[in-house]
Amino acid sequence: MLLLTPSATRDAPGPATEWLWAQTADGQRASAHGQSTAAALPTDADTVLLVPPQLLSWHSVAVPKVAASRLRAVLDGLLEDRLLDDAGQMHFALAPGGKPGQTLWVAAQRADWLRAALATLRANGHAVSRVAPLMWPQPELNQRAFERNGQTWLAAAGPLGVVCAPWQADTTPATWQALLHSVAEADAKPPTCLSEPVCAAQAELAQQSPPEVAGTAEHLLRSAQGPWDLAQFEFSQSAQARRGHWLRDTGRALLHSPAWRPARWGLLGLVLLQVAALNVTAWRSQQALKDKQAQTRQTLTQTFPQVTLVLDAPVQMRRALADLRQVSGEASPLDLEALLQVLAVASPQWDTLDFGPGQVTLQGFRAASNAGRDWQSQLEAAGWAVQLAGEPPVLTLKARP
Repeated sequence: MLLLTPSATRDAPGPATEWLWAQTADGQRASAHGQSTAAALPTDADTVLLVPPQLLSWHSVAVPKVAASRLRAVLDGLLEDRLLDDAGQMHFALAPGGKPGQTLWVAAQRADWLRAALATLRANGHAVSRVAPLMWPQPELNQRAFERNGQTWLAAAGPLGVVCAPWQADTTPATWQALLHSVAEADAKPPTCLSEPVCAAQAELAQQSPPEVAGTAEHLLRSAQGPWDLAQFEFSQSAQARRGHWLRDTGRALLHSPAWRPARWGLLGLVLLQVAALNVTAWRSQQALKDKQAQTRQTLTQTFPQVTLVLDAPVQMRRALADLRQVSGEASPLDLEALLQVLAVASPQWDTLDFGPGQVTLQGFRAASNAGRDWQSQLEAAGWAVQLAGEPPVLTLKARP
C-alpha cells in the first residue's frame, strides 16, 4: 500500500508537486518512505491519498431524509452560509456509515484541488483507491505537529471538530490551549502530541511536555488506519472497487493489526489443538490396530502351536484350517464336491473341467436361463473369486487367500 500527501498545499497539485510518501506491506510499518514528484513515486496496487488538515473544513450537520440523488443539493443549501467559497466549487463527504436523517460530520474541501490531485497521480500510473483525511473528528483528543514547506503546523482533532494552525513567533501555550478547547471539552486531558522531529521543540513548547517524536511515515500510517473515505459523490468509486478495497483492508487488518492479535493467537491455538487431537486419535487408532493384530497372532499360535513364524495371521490361519480338514478328512468349501454342489444350483453345462490347487477352470460353461446369480454369491461366500468371460464362456474360480 502506497500512502502519500502533498508537501505543499498552496497550489493545486501538478507534475512538479512534491509528494511525501510511505510504502507498507502490512499497514503497520513502513518498508520505505521519501519525497518525490508523481513521476518518481514507487508503484503499488493500492494507493491512498491523505488530504492535509489545512485543506479541509468540518461541519456537524443535521441531514434530512432525502433521496440519494438530492443529497448533494441539500448539502449545498445547508452549508452555503458556513463556507468561504461557493458551495458549488466544494466537494463534500459524509462520515463513515452516516445516512440522511442523522446529525453527521461533513468534510468540505475544494473540488478542483482533489480533481487535480487525482488526475496528476492517475497520469503517472497511480490509481487512487481511497482518499482519507490526515485528521478527522474523533471521540478522543488527538494532537499532531508537522512541517510542510518550511512551515510548522499544529493540529488537533476531537469530538467537536478539527483545528489546524501555523506556528507563529507569538504562539504561546495559552494560544494552543485555547485552540484545543475549541475541539474538545474544557476538562479533556490532552494526550501526548505526535510530532515530526524537525518541529519537536515547538510541540513541546505548545503543550508544555515532551512530544512523541515520529517521522512523516508514521504520521501517514496512523492516518491511513482511520475509517474515513472522502471519495464520494462525483469522486465515488464503483461498488466493485469499494468491495475490493474493503477486502484488502479487512485482510490486512486481520493479518497484521494489533487489535486482532488476540484473535490470531486464538485461531493459532485452535489449529494446534485440532492437530494435537488428530495426532492423538491417529495414535489411538494405531494402538487399537496393533492390539487386534497381536490378539490375532496370539490366537493363531495358541490354536496351531506348529506355527512358529507369523507373517500374515489370517492367511496362515485359513491354510492351517484347510490342512486340519484335509488330515481329518473333513470336506472343505473349496473341495471339488462342495464346488459341484454349489454349481448344481445353476444347472450348468460345460465342455471340460480343470481342477487344480486353488483354481478351477470350466471351458464352455453355460448356466440355465432361470438360474439367476445366487450360485455366484454362494461361490464367493465359500472363498472363491468368480470370473465368467469369453466366448464360448469360460468360468474361472480362484481360491482367495
